[in-house]
Amino acid sequence: MLPLVGQAISSGGNSYASLSEDGLRESIVANSYRLLSPRQNLFTILIAAQVTGSSGGVLAEQRAVAVVWRDPYPDANGRHPALVRFFKWLME
Repeated sequence: MLPLVGQAISSGGNSYASLSEDGLRESIVANSYRLLSPRQNLFTILIAAQVTGSSGGVLAEQRAVAVVWRDPYPDANGRHPALVRFFKWLME
């Protein structure tokens, strides 16, 4: 049984106290179906770069992590739009 069934829950002026367990489950699905879609393509990309000297030794190194969203459906130009949602330099 869901822990919130039978309790008054207020969200944006709506009261869910009278919903049955099935009604509550259906409302969760009905209100979140647009959040779950095959259009969601999220990639976590780990980036590492090194600068080496003429002797082959490593002079500098930097790492980062990025989360990139890509639309799996092409736009009018035939391209797949992408957006960097998060980027962070990693310090050791």
